[in-house]
This record gives sequence, C-alpha cells and structure tokens, in this order.
Amino acid sequence: VRIGLVIMVLLDVADPPLHLAKMFVYFKDISPKTGSACSAHKFFALVGDILFGTFALDFTFTRMMLYPYVVWSVTVELYRSKAGPGPFDFFDYWSRIGTKTVVCVFLVWVLMFLQIFWWQLLIKAIYNVFSGGKLKDNRSDSEASDVEDSDAAENTKKNR
Repeated sequence: VRIGLVIMVLLDVADPPLHLAKMFVYFKDISPKTGSACSAHKFFALVGDILFGTFALDFTFTRMMLYPYVVWSVTVELYRSKAGPGPFDFFDYWSRIGTKTVVCVFLVWVLMFLQIFWWQLLIKAIYNVFSGGKLKDNRSDSEASDVEDSDAAENTKKNR
C-alpha cells in the first residue's frame, strides 16, 4: 500500500501543469489573433509555454530521477530485507516474497519502461519546438473531428 501511494504521488505531480498548459493553449486557439484582443492571444501562448516547460521539468525530475529510486528500492531493498546479504537468486527471491509481490515488482518495471518511452516522446516534442517546428496533438479529442469521421463513414456506406 505504501509503495503504491509513493508511486501515485510521484507520477501525479507533473499532471496539473500539463492540464493547465493545455487549457491555456485552448484559450489561445479561441482568442482573436488580431485587434484589441491580440495581447490576450500572446498572453495565453506565453503562459501555456511556461506551464509546458514546468511540466517537462516536473516530469523529468519525478519520473526520470525519483521514480527509478522507487524501482530500485522495490527490487533490491525488498530482496535484501527478505534474503539478507549474498548473491541474487531469482528463484530464491520468488520463493521468499511470493508470486503476488513478484508480479507487482514486474509491473513497477513495466511502468518504468513506459516512463522512459513517454520521456523520449517529450524530449522529441521539445526538440521539435526548438528546431522551429510546431507541436501538434494527433489524438482526436474534439467533437468536430468526430463528426467528420462519422460523416466520412456514412459517405462510405452510401457509396457501396
């Protein structure tokens, strides 16, 4: 239970800046780019960029620096507390801590590799922005694209 709480706290710290950054990007998208409200458009863009940078730093610190210690602790310190000093023996480890715990340790490692994958995607996005590219979200989370997809499916049915 305690290790689950530690993992939850570590992985949830970076989420609020990300959600706030997305909110300011959406505000920027709906604000006028010209006229008297142009300063609001620039403000939303600036705050969104600052919050995204905060998210990137939080993500890197908590998931790439602190979470590996949790993985090490769950793997190594748990074994040392059950088996004592000496060389690592997987089957001895399994028999001392039980199948459920081994599965949980395995899932903690899977989550570690997912964090590395997501961090790599984050680094690519940051590199893309600094090299003059633009960030784009390939996911479909707007109703307009859902409507377009359903219209395309209906047109396909009609053409058959």
